[in-house]
Parts: sequence; C-alpha cells; structure tokens
Amino acid sequence: MTGIGTCISMQWAAVNDQVREYRRVDGIRVTFLIKIKPSAADAFCDNLPEMIKETAKRPGFGDLHIVRHSTEPGTILFIETWDSEQSYHDYIAWRTSRGDMDGMNEILVEPPRLDFWPTTVALA
Repeated sequence: MTGIGTCISMQWAAVNDQVREYRRVDGIRVTFLIKIKPSAADAFCDNLPEMIKETAKRPGFGDLHIVRHSTEPGTILFIETWDSEQSYHDYIAWRTSRGDMDGMNEILVEPPRLDFWPTTVALA
C-alpha cells in the first residue's frame, strides 16, 4: 500500500484525455460507499488494482477513483463515471454473474450506499 489511510487513488480511462473530459461532463457520476470489517480492509484493497483493470474495459466506462478513509480503514468510496445508469447496472450484473460479489455480505458492517449524480454543476 502506498500510505496510511490510502487504499488506492487511481484513475483508469478507456479512452484518451479529451474523450475522458467529455465523458466527465456528459456521463453520470456514481458513488458507492462501503463500510467493511477493518480486519478485511487491507486484503480487500490489495485486490482492487487487478480487479479494476477489467472495469476499464467495460462498455460505458469513463473513469474510476477508489479512496479509503484516513481514520476509518474499513470505509471505502468508489467514485466512478459511466455513460449512463444502465451501463453501471450492466457492469454490476456482469460482476455478479462472474461471482465477483460473492462474500461481500460477509465483510460488510452495514448496507452499502449507492448514489447517482447525473447533473454536473461546475468543473475546475
């Protein structure tokens, strides 16, 4: 791991910077907040870099950042951009069909929070 409280802060893009910026404006932001058992957090985060390589290849994918809370090591936030909510739901269905979500309920300490952010207010 790169530092205390940091799981991964990587941006993956399936296309060049110009198109990624376009998607950032016109796509939909998705946030997925999970709280997992602190004892499972390091192993979970260690597996993410390899898993997200496949995410970047999925239809409708824009970008992905995954961050870990500094004082709550089991709190992990996925910040993603997709072309549409349907693209994201298709991606999750694909992950589920492969068994990638198996065991998630065993490490969660509360239900995850999924939110969609379709409106960009400002960019810098």
